[in-house]
Amino acid sequence: MIVMKIMLMTDQCRLRPRPLWARQSVKIMGMGCQAFDEAVAGMVAVTQKMSRMYRAGSFLTWMPEHQNQHFMLSISNRYLTPHHLAKGESPCHIDPTIDPHGYLQQATSYSGVHLEDNQVLYYERIHEDRSVIA
Repeated sequence: MIVMKIMLMTDQCRLRPRPLWARQSVKIMGMGCQAFDEAVAGMVAVTQKMSRMYRAGSFLTWMPEHQNQHFMLSISNRYLTPHHLAKGESPCHIDPTIDPHGYLQQATSYSGVHLEDNQVLYYERIHEDRSVIA
């Protein structure tokens, strides 16, 4: 089960006071699938092992979310990167599907840049009979 939260920029007030906080996210739930649960358990084990390599308190240990006793992965991405972290990378165009009124694009002039790392591409699988399989 995949739950997507796509924040469309339809109101400029939603960006104030910090456009750098705007993000999009997706949540993926295994619904009890053993392979998914094992993969999540493996990610937890790797994170715990890595945390031992760092000074206490300097590594943020990751833990999966739970809903109805099922593991859930929450993945998010910011729309903009602060200018000082862009390190000369070329900005990308913000898709009008996400920013129909250009509010994020305006925010790039004073707040941050939209880089390739900020882009999220959406795909769908079209069945042979032309129906969409989500």
